[in-house]
Amino acid sequence: MNHTIVITEEQRQSLLMALAHLAVERPGWHPAFLKRIAELMDNPEDSDSMYERFRELYHRDVREACLVESHRLLAHYSELLNQHDGGERVIPEKLEDWIARVRETKEGS
Repeated sequence: MNHTIVITEEQRQSLLMALAHLAVERPGWHPAFLKRIAELMDNPEDSDSMYERFRELYHRDVREACLVESHRLLAHYSELLNQHDGGERVIPEKLEDWIARVRETKEGS
């Protein structure tokens, strides 16, 4: 059964953004399923999918928030462990420095 609805451009973009957010927030949803729905609404003349742009923007925001929280927790637990066992774990104060240190460690191994 097929249905046709008439929506404005603003509504179309809002629906694409909502599908992109759902794809990031609810990993249990099959991404190919959501993408197929989005493709029905995406502008075929546009070489860059609006759905994909929204998904990447939102995914980047979520990833950044997760990194900030991971850094905060790592610093907190390192401090607690140092108090417990007298260790000298050093966590860079800036998130960017921590990420650079992780990259250096990964490349060195």
